[in-house]
This record gives sequence, C-alpha cells and structure tokens, in this order.
Amino acid sequence: MDESADSDSDNSLSDGSDINVNVSDNEGFSFDTDSESDSHETQSSLCTLDSQLSDIGDDLWSSDLHDVEIAEFGEDHGPCHTLDPKNHVYRYFQLMLPSAIFGKIAEETNKYAAQTAESTGQPDPDWVPTDETEVRAYFGLWILMGINQLSDIHMYWSDNKYIGNQGFKDCMTRNRFTMLSRYLHVNDNSTQGAPGSPQVHVLSTASNPLGDEPAIRHRRGGDLVVLQRPPPIQHYQQNYSGVDRSQQYRSKNLVGRPFKKFWKYFMNFIFEISIINSFLLWLNTPGTAKPTKHYSLNDFSLDIAQCLIGDFSSRKRLRKVQPHGPSVSRAGISRHANVKLGEKKRRCRWCSSQGERHETIFGCNMCNIYLCRGACYQMYHIHNQLPHD
Repeated sequence: MDESADSDSDNSLSDGSDINVNVSDNEGFSFDTDSESDSHETQSSLCTLDSQLSDIGDDLWSSDLHDVEIAEFGEDHGPCHTLDPKNHVYRYFQLMLPSAIFGKIAEETNKYAAQTAESTGQPDPDWVPTDETEVRAYFGLWILMGINQLSDIHMYWSDNKYIGNQGFKDCMTRNRFTMLSRYLHVNDNSTQGAPGSPQVHVLSTASNPLGDEPAIRHRRGGDLVVLQRPPPIQHYQQNYSGVDRSQQYRSKNLVGRPFKKFWKYFMNFIFEISIINSFLLWLNTPGTAKPTKHYSLNDFSLDIAQCLIGDFSSRKRLRKVQPHGPSVSRAGISRHANVKLGEKKRRCRWCSSQGERHETIFGCNMCNIYLCRGACYQMYHIHNQLPHD
C-alpha cells in the first residue's frame, strides 16, 4: 500500500472516535464534482426550469405562501330540487344516485366477466349475464348487510332460524350473490391508463393560506390555552362539532362489508355518502314529515334498500306484473294516473311485494292494478321505470 495513502488515512481518522474528515486541506482529497461541460449543461437546465416556472406563475404548488383573493359565496344555499315534500324518500336518493348508475354497473360487470373468460380461455359455466334490475337488488342486499351485520356473509342464507334472513333467501341464492360479487365492476379495464401515470386534476385554492386566527382550547384541569390556526383549519372546524360530521353519520350508516380492494372501499363510501346526503336533503326540505316519530337514518337506509330490491327474485321466474288485467303498458305515457278503480277494495300490489298487507280502492288506470295513493303508486312506477303523474 502507498505510504502517502496510509498517512492521509491516519490524518483523516481520529483514534477511538467517529470518522472525522479534515477539509481544511483539499490537497490529496478527491471531490466528486461535475466537469466544466456538465456545469454549463446544468446551468442551462436551471435557466430553462426558471423560465418554465415563471410561465406557470401562481398555478404551481410551492411552499411560498401568498395572499389569495377568494370570491364571496353569494348563491342560494339549502335544499335545491323540484321534488314534492310528499314524494317517497327513494326519489330523493335518486337525486344522488340515478338509476342509470345501476345500468352502467350491470354493463361493466358483464363486460368484465367476458374479458375474464377471454383472458383465461375458459368461460365460467356458472356465470349468467346480469341486468339493471338484478344489480339494484344486489345493492339493496348490500345496504341491508350494513344494517344487519353478521360475522360471515354466508350466514344470511343460513338455515338456522335465528341467523338466516328469509328476505335474502327470497331475493337471490347465496351462489348468485357470490358470483355477482366476483365479477362486480364499475369501469372498463381496457380503457384504464398505464400504471404509474394517473390522470389527476389539481384542486383550486379554496382558502387563503395566510393569516392566523386565535382559537381557545381547554386543557385538563380547566386551564385555557390560546392557539393560532390558519384560515383553512378555521373554515373546516366551523361545522366540525368535535368530530368530522361525515364520519359521525357514516359510523351510523355502514354499507356492505369491508373490502381489501380500495376501489370497492370507495364504492361503499359513495353509497354511504349518497344515502346520508339524500337523508339530510329530505329532512331539511320544508313540508316533509317523518313516517314515524323516531324515523332515523337507519330507517331511511332500510326504505332505500327495500325500494332497490322491490319484488325481484332470481330464484324463480318473475310473476307477471298484472294478473287481473293487461300487462304493464309503456304506451300512453301521459295517461298513467292514480285513480279510483272500483268500490271493492283489493290488496295493494306494491305493499304485497314488500311483505305487507294493505287494501285500497285506488290504482293505476293504465297498469290496471291496485296501488295505495301516494308512495306505493310512485314506487311501483319508479321500480318498473314507468312514467307517472
């Protein structure tokens, strides 16, 4: 080994201590630096970057905070819709999640099943294409699973009379529900972007980042302390109530069961928020009245789930819509009306599909079936995608 190297090594390290480099004398010490040509290229790149940043201006995210002018909100707020206060709660839910959503999910689910069969080269012999009505019923059961939680998904179809749910059994088989869950899809996989290149949109600034407002907080023992908080935190905490209100409502309105895949977790989140928002919209609409004194968010969710399921059953061929007269007609759109059909009372068709027994003399003049005035008439036509007055 070269003696000079040993000498340099002895001078650079202190005995019994951490590594200690003597930088006072640069001779014999090699720095990993750029060449002169590399320095020119680096300087040119920095100039180009500075030019690009100046062109972007305020649209660039950075740690340099500056005042932002936020326009005052001057629009009307509160419930904004054209529904009648007497409309069924499902109509309010449709404002958040239109029926077309379920048709789209059915389309993408069938498409994903076909793509899976193509990629494996072996079609699933147990798969039968689904449709919008079945997907609605599937999500109706999914909402009910959040209300009536069991430790295992198969327990809803248990033969044990204390555990099994007859409504689930009547709607669809356990195998069919599992099959729908396996191929459930809301988007076309063939159109998604390449991994690592997400298409995102930067949110605009919604609050001024500068300025601190005092906030008084209590410490243990009763002492008060004054904290400084930026405007975004102040605005967020105005309706915070100690815990995020969205989290408060969601904790009382769970939908479905936990998922490992994030997109399915997000799907549950959308359903939870849609139910909560439609409940609050209905509750704050002037003129609405609770069906019962203690009508809660869970009761609202139960009504939504029952409307989604309707009288659907994949176990048997669906009954004809009208055994007492002609089949449901989609012609004469403007003539569907809730009128008196006779003097003798008959069972309401919609109530019967919900497992209830009510008799009425009113019904639809075009469908020629008996339906209670108001909600039953509306829900029957909504479920069968028929126009009504």
